[in-house]
Amino acid sequence: MLNNNINSTTDVKDINSLADLDWFHGDMSRSTAETILLNNATEGTYLLRINSDKENYSVSVRCQNSIKHYVITHNKEKNIFVFGIATFETLKELLDHFESHPVLSSGLDETVVLQKPYKNKDNELHSYTPVTRHGEAGKDFYSQKNEPIDICVASKEGYLIKRGEIHKNWKERWFVVQKNTLQYFHKKTAKKPIKTLDLSKATESEEDTCDNKMHCFRLVFPNRTYYFVGESPTQVKEWVELFQWKISYYQKLQQEAH
Repeated sequence: MLNNNINSTTDVKDINSLADLDWFHGDMSRSTAETILLNNATEGTYLLRINSDKENYSVSVRCQNSIKHYVITHNKEKNIFVFGIATFETLKELLDHFESHPVLSSGLDETVVLQKPYKNKDNELHSYTPVTRHGEAGKDFYSQKNEPIDICVASKEGYLIKRGEIHKNWKERWFVVQKNTLQYFHKKTAKKPIKTLDLSKATESEEDTCDNKMHCFRLVFPNRTYYFVGESPTQVKEWVELFQWKISYYQKLQQEAH
């Protein structure tokens, strides 16, 4: 089962070191890893690179609004790997850990799930310009011409229950956020969205108590207010914060354009 997800192009028996993995990107710099994952990846996508100390490795992971970097320490004398608070006696144990989609925490209640590796087979990393300034993506993020870069940041997808506009009934829908668009579908496997909304026109996102529903929040546009219900307070918080960030980001772009 190991090579179904972690390493689809390299046979497991041929993996003798982390450098043999097809999601290993050599001595890629931290800034280049950030640029690639912010432009090309979705939340939970990760890649492996040589750490700046040239002795260990770093796992760079795409989160909602930024990239996080976690060190894998390789004790060559004992031939063990340390990743976060866990120690792995063999390389296979470490790779099995990645395959299980581990949840990583920074200790500040910020978590990220490692969902899929970013493969190196396309060998496209050399075409990217290093990041010159970087905080949260979209905030204090500039091109070489010192202009804001409107990149596809903070992508997210998941099920929410949405309130209908006419009949006011509540139905589960699959939602996908990409750049400035919010699309919702009948189900996850549907190819055609029911509707596409322009998040650059949204004005507010806040928790709500519509129809006395628990875990409810709203997303306001000039011509309509959308109401949603999530599974938990944590899920609601994630969506509300994501939409709030999008609203602030596009409002800032519009103000700078004027």
